[in-house]
Order: sequence, then C-alpha cells, then structure tokens
Amino acid sequence: MSNYKKIGGNWVETIDPNSGKPYYANVVTKETTWEYPAAQIAAEKKKEDAKASAQAASAGDDVWLERQDPQGRLYYFNPALKKTSWHRPEKVISSGALQSSEDRKGEWVPRTDPRSGKVYYYNAALRQTSWVNPEEEAAKAAELANQGAVKRLSMKVAANAEDATKRLSAGLKRMSQVLTGNTSGNMTRHSARY
Repeated sequence: MSNYKKIGGNWVETIDPNSGKPYYANVVTKETTWEYPAAQIAAEKKKEDAKASAQAASAGDDVWLERQDPQGRLYYFNPALKKTSWHRPEKVISSGALQSSEDRKGEWVPRTDPRSGKVYYYNAALRQTSWVNPEEEAAKAAELANQGAVKRLSMKVAANAEDATKRLSAGLKRMSQVLTGNTSGNMTRHSARY
C-alpha cells in the first residue's frame, strides 16, 4: 500500500494491484473492506466532534474548533465567542484535543518518549499516539490482504486445472473407446480381418 489516499477518520483508500479495484483500510484497527466506509467515517467524525466541543467549552475563550465547509475548506469556530475565522488561531482543537499550530496535519510523526527513550508516532489531526506507525501497519495489512487474495486465486486456478485435467482425461478415454470400437470400458486390442 505504497500509494494511498486519506479519506477521513482513520481510513485510507488504496488500489488492489491484482484487481485494480479500490479498497479501504483503517490505519488504527487494521480493518480492510472493499466497500467505502462512509458510516464508519461519519461515526468517527461525530465522536471526535463531540469530544472536541466538550473540550472547547471547558477550555475557555481562546480555544477554536477546526471544521470543514461543504467545499472542503478549513475554517475555525470558537464556541465560547460564537465566532468563525478562516485564519488558523494559535489553539485549535481538531479531533478531540488541543493542537499546536506547528504540528503537521494528518501525518504520523515519529517522536521519542522521554521516559523510555522509545519511538512512538503522533498524529496531530487525529490527536492520537501509537507505538507502531499506523500507516506502515495499514500497508502491511493491505499487503497481507493482497497475499491472501493471491493465495485464494492460486487455489482456485489449481482447482480449475485439476478439474480440467480430469475432464480431459475422461474425454480422451471416451475418444479412445470410440476409435477402438470398445464402448464397454474394456480396452482390448482387436485385430482387423481381411
């Protein structure tokens, strides 16, 4: 899954190399599906919005919520002041927590845990952390799904080949019987009389 497109929530779209059809993967849960996950994306967005609104209400006047207009353009809303802005304010809540303006939106960024020294991944847009890179995990899940599809296809081809071989063998046997005049199933040699 080297080429993928983020489609909302934790979901990405990629193309199956065997069929050329798009499929969808959740980078957090590792779920994959051939059907567009509209309901799952909407549910994730609703949950994120509720959490963000609750945080904004308790955070005061200087916190803004990130929203998208119908054309896909980002704007910012402050519920305490009941104002909107096209310009990104300093404190923005996007998907449930405060986000500083320097975080790269939508990317899983490697960071180091100061206590353990281990690398973890942080997504500012989702406000989530993970010990494994979810994008790499989604790529692995997609690759495994592709391998499973290839294996299933190989098994189907092998079964079809075995069936075709059996049918061909039976056809050759019948043809031989017709040519030798032995339709009873006993293959005995007949001598020709002149």
